[in-house]
Amino acid sequence: MTLIPRTPRPAVAARPLIWNRPRLRFLEGAAGGEGGSTPPATPPAGAPAPTPQPPAPAAPAAAAKPEPKSDTVDPYIKQLREENAERRIAAKQAADAKEAAEKHAADLETQLKQLQVDAAVRTIAAKPDINGNASALLDSRALTNKLKSVDPTDAAAVEAAVKEVLEAQPYLKNGPKVPGSSGSATHTGGHTSKAPNLQQSIAQQIEAQLTPKGN
Repeated sequence: MTLIPRTPRPAVAARPLIWNRPRLRFLEGAAGGEGGSTPPATPPAGAPAPTPQPPAPAAPAAAAKPEPKSDTVDPYIKQLREENAERRIAAKQAADAKEAAEKHAADLETQLKQLQVDAAVRTIAAKPDINGNASALLDSRALTNKLKSVDPTDAAAVEAAVKEVLEAQPYLKNGPKVPGSSGSATHTGGHTSKAPNLQQSIAQQIEAQLTPKGN
């Protein structure tokens, strides 16, 4: 193996240090002057970014306390309540009184009409040409139904109703008069000859009670 000798390199003159040059001094002065700018510092590589913490939960709002109820009532409001209660009671009493009065008036009207019917039937039954048994006629349902729609003060209408019932039910008439050997007047119906006069007297008394005084 043959060794080849190495050729030595020429010596290079050493360069002077950079900070010994005037240019570097100018640059260093400019770096601190107004026209220079400092590059931002670069964070060290590999440093983990800080993890943001979640916000703390808000504290629950305090429940509003109910206002204490006052046991005292305003005197004016209390007076209004009492007056309203009195008005309601008075109105109820007035309504009840009105209802009772109307019922009483209806009852009186019914009674008056019945008295008028009784008087009219007795007066008509006592006529000789009719000769009806007043008590039997008044107990007759047929006559009662007919007189419901008849004005008891209308004598003609009442007489027509009585005649119609007597024609349909002749047994409601008084029996024929049979003279007795002793002279007493009797008939098969068990009534004396004075029965029509008694009926007329009763009818007249009823009419006198129904007729207003002063007429």
